[in-house]
Amino acid sequence: MATATGTKVVDRRIAGRGMIERLLAERREMLVLFCRVAGLDPFADGAVGNDVLQAFCQILVDYMASAHFSLYQRLIDGSERRQDVIALGSEIYGRIEACTEVA
Repeated sequence: MATATGTKVVDRRIAGRGMIERLLAERREMLVLFCRVAGLDPFADGAVGNDVLQAFCQILVDYMASAHFSLYQRLIDGSERRQDVIALGSEIYGRIEACTEVA
């Protein structure tokens, strides 16, 4: 039988996994759209190219925002307790922040 504390840990891990799965799905979609944008003929009819470019930009912003405001917010506000995750986050956060700013 799970205790209240044990249930909170399980719920938090399930939520964390869900967040990571959503980020991975957004990243896959972003990479597919990036490949489509990279293959566009810059001199072709703009309607199709504009739609693909708009979709790519939207998923890029969504992906960056999700990563920055969901995943990394846990590191900033102290809600992440796993020391190895905190250490890795501290190591790479500056690079993530710079990418978010550029995007």
